[in-house]
Order: sequence, then structure tokens, then C-alpha cells
Amino acid sequence: MPHKRVNNANRGRTNSWDNLEVAGAGTPAATNTLHTVRDEEPLPLKMLWMFAGVFPSCSRNSTGKEVMLKTVPWALFPLFLLSATLFCFGDGIYLMYNSVLILTNDEIAQEYGIQNAARLNLPNGTWVESAKTVAKKEIMFFVFLSAIEIYCVLMMVFLSTSRVAFFERISDKQTIFLEKYSKANILFSAILGGISVFISAFALAGDTPWYYMCVTIGLSFWLPSFIYTLKMRSSLLTAKYKEYYVQLKQMAGGTDTHEMTRALLDARKDINEVCTLCVEKPLTINFVFGILGFLFLGISLAHPTNQMNTGALMPLYLVFGIAFAYLVFSPLWELTSIANQNYILYQTLCHNRDMTPEKLGCLLQRFDQLCPQALLFEIQVTPGIVRSAFATGLTPLLVKAISWLFS
Repeated sequence: MPHKRVNNANRGRTNSWDNLEVAGAGTPAATNTLHTVRDEEPLPLKMLWMFAGVFPSCSRNSTGKEVMLKTVPWALFPLFLLSATLFCFGDGIYLMYNSVLILTNDEIAQEYGIQNAARLNLPNGTWVESAKTVAKKEIMFFVFLSAIEIYCVLMMVFLSTSRVAFFERISDKQTIFLEKYSKANILFSAILGGISVFISAFALAGDTPWYYMCVTIGLSFWLPSFIYTLKMRSSLLTAKYKEYYVQLKQMAGGTDTHEMTRALLDARKDINEVCTLCVEKPLTINFVFGILGFLFLGISLAHPTNQMNTGALMPLYLVFGIAFAYLVFSPLWELTSIANQNYILYQTLCHNRDMTPEKLGCLLQRFDQLCPQALLFEIQVTPGIVRSAFATGLTPLLVKAISWLFS
């Protein structure tokens, strides 16, 4: 028979939903849809996801009037972010193309060097070589910007397509918790966006194109909401696992290997379903483009262009790198709690003296194939893997930060 949901928080690493009682106690653990009262997303969640660039969804049976009232208003800001990101991506590709022409054509490089000799402080007689050096730096910077823009578009797509599946799998009590913290996050996004409007109006208005100022303001509203939206996905997966963990730990100290095996398989099926529908694709994109962003940003800061203005904006680049590191690795680190708790289950089974040795040995041998896991690229998310990726991604920025501090 299916084992019951667990209502108590387990020992080990905690997450933002640890203090919540899990809805549906006494019901089969494989039940997916937990909503009994709320059929529609609450207003704070709608606003949060709007600022995060997540497009709304509507049912196939919705009328035109319902679509206009319930969908279109919540799609305006995500549509603005998508349009602005695609516009900046196209502008960056055009500028990158010009840099490639300078790099591959000596005549164009010489003409560019002569025209920009004073602005770029190019020495006489070395216009071609100097122009090509500048072009290489600009290409790397535009590659960094393009990676960030592609990342934003893909995250908007995958978060939007999995929005319904995510909401269907959170309980009503979890919804109330998210609603509460969404209000605080929206307020923080509004404050950060207001500061960005002030800076753009009084500090950047003279030198920065208007469309880049609009993008900067939009991203200021977007970033806090986006970070919390992404953290919701990893929190959902760890909360799902905690519904099973306490009873699995009790079974691991018991005598029935058959029930333990069935409970592990039920938990693995449910966790894999949630991971596939709501978590895996957003976190995969987040990890891949996060690492690429760190790499290209580190190279760009090591060989900066004049447009980067690293002399005045280096602290801003470092703050961006730290914020991006939190965005990339915080959801992954939260998922490592599943691997840690699996290890505790394994150790409990190893110290079990009540199960027959033959059945216990068979269970331990198949434990990795039975236990629920958080997977990216078909690899379990473990603390060692996350630490290694964090050190690899952050090393270029740390080197540049130390060099800047002692320069």
C-alpha cells in the first residue's frame, strides 16, 4: 500500500519551506494536484511572475474576453523584457559582425584605426594591429552580452512553459507561504527599479542610448523576482522529498525490505516527475549559461574594452558577478540536501541489525537505483559537484577582483 505523506521537517540542510506542514497528510504520496480551494494563482504570485518575465497561461476553453482580462495585462511586462532582450541581442550581433570584419580585413582595420586613433589612444603606424586587438576584446565582450541575453530568453521560455505544472504541484499552505514572501519581493523589485530609474535619468541620460536605459530599468525590476522564482523550483523539489524522508528513515531502521523498496520507488517516481516537469530544464539552462557567463565575464575583465569603463565600473561588474553566482549556485546547493539525506538513509540501512543480511545486501546494492535523486544532465546534484563548479566558475572573477584591489 502507498506510504503516507510526512508532515515533519527532517534533520539536515533546511530550505525556505521547512517550517510548513505538508498538505494532504494521510493521502497517497504520488498525488500530484494538491489544491483543494485555490483554482487560480493568487495576485502576489501573478505580479511576482510578471516581474520575473514569466508569461501567463490560459486554458484551452478560455473565451476571448477571459484571455483579454486574465492573460494580456500580465503578459505586457514579460513581452517588453523579451522584445528589449531580442533587440539588444540583434544590436550586439551587428556590432560583433563589424568587429569580425575589422579582424579579418586589413583595409577595414586600417580605416577603423585611423578614424578612432584619438579615442582609442592608438599609436601612429600600428593602426591595423591595434584595431585588431581592440576588435578581439570587443568580440569577447559581445559574446558575454549575447550569452546573458540568450540565457534570459531561454529562462523566460522554460519558466513560462512549466508555470502550470509548478502551480499544480504546490499545496495550499505552500501557496500561502509563497504569497507572503512574494509581496516582500515585489516591494524590493519596485525599490530597486526606482533607484535604477533615478540613476538612468540623472547619471546615464547624456551618454547612454535610451533603449539601453529602458533595458537597465527593466532588468532592475526583473532580477529580484527572477531569483526568487527560480529558487521556488528547487524549494518545491526539496519540499517534495521531505514528504517522504521521515517515513523512509523509519523504514530504514525496521525489518521489512519489501516495503522499504516500494517506498523508495514511490518517492523516486514522484521526485522524478516533479524534476522533469518543473525543475530540470530551468536549472540546466541556469547552470550552463551561468558558467559560460562567468567565463566570458572573466575574460572580458582581463582584457577590457573602452566601452566597459572598468576604471569606474569595476565594483559594479564584481557585484554583478557575485549576484550572478548566487543566482546560479543557490538553487543547486539547495538540491544537495536530497543527496545528503539519501546518504543518511544509506548509513541507517548499513547499521540495521534487524533485516536479514541477504535482503539487506541486495537493497544496499540497488540503493542508488531506488532512491529519489535530483538530476541535471543525468548526474545527481551532490555537494562535491556544486563546490567544484562554484570554484571553477568564480576563479576568473576572484583573480580579477584581487588584481583590482591591489592595483
